[in-house]
Amino acid sequence: MIESFQVSQESWPEFFVTFSADNQGRKVGIEVIDEETGEERLTKAASLLAVGYDPEGKGNDIVIATGHDAVDYTHTIVAPTEVWEEEDDNGNIVSLEITDQSGVRTVLNVKS
Repeated sequence: MIESFQVSQESWPEFFVTFSADNQGRKVGIEVIDEETGEERLTKAASLLAVGYDPEGKGNDIVIATGHDAVDYTHTIVAPTEVWEEEDDNGNIVSLEITDQSGVRTVLNVKS
């Protein structure tokens, strides 16, 4: 059974450092869901390098980077407003859903 939890904005800096360390090198899929343009798959099975967060005043964005030893792709979510995580029965994060201020959702699916 998959459970969803909202990640409080105050904990985003620490959350993304831990998430990146725990999942670096795992295969991820990235898709963007926009009410106006629909759903767009950006990557299907790329190696996660890191997810970084710069708070308001320092960029106000979340950057997802993929690659092995160096960045080969980045996706930036500008002015994020919500982060939700989905966990499996074992407490492992299987996906993150990040919503920006215009309502566009970015979904990061972690492959097992």
